[in-house]
Amino acid sequence: MVSIIAAMTPSGVIGKNNTLPWHLPEDLKLFKANTMGGSVVMGRNTFDSLKMPNGLPNRHNIVISTQAPNFATPNVTWANRLDVAIEVGKGYSDNVFIIGGANVYAQVLEQDCVDAMLISMVDEEYEGDVKFPNVDWAKWEMIESVQHTGFIFKKLLKRKNI
Repeated sequence: MVSIIAAMTPSGVIGKNNTLPWHLPEDLKLFKANTMGGSVVMGRNTFDSLKMPNGLPNRHNIVISTQAPNFATPNVTWANRLDVAIEVGKGYSDNVFIIGGANVYAQVLEQDCVDAMLISMVDEEYEGDVKFPNVDWAKWEMIESVQHTGFIFKKLLKRKNI
């Protein structure tokens, strides 16, 4: 299964200066719990924002970039296209998570290659310079919604026959 996992404000802000504009430890724990053991696909800026040269531990990291680094990165595979990144991710795990950034989210939604979304809707509005792409929410069915401190965690599945 290919899933988007993201946190956003009511207006869709997902980042500011290549970082999260909020601090929600419970959301970070949910991110870790959901992605652990899976493959995570991200753009180069998201990878750089992790400040972890070997990527997220206990997950296979796939970075989409036209310029791979000139050094080896254990636990990180570099791919030059989204479709390649997803196929690589599927080779490591049944669960592939698209973790950002905005351009990568937009590509998977546009190419209709995502089955589910795990969205943390942050309660407060924050200033930011990056927004989640527009989504036709009618194509998605919410199957779970859980209130946490500072955010609501929602699981959505793509509707069939739409």
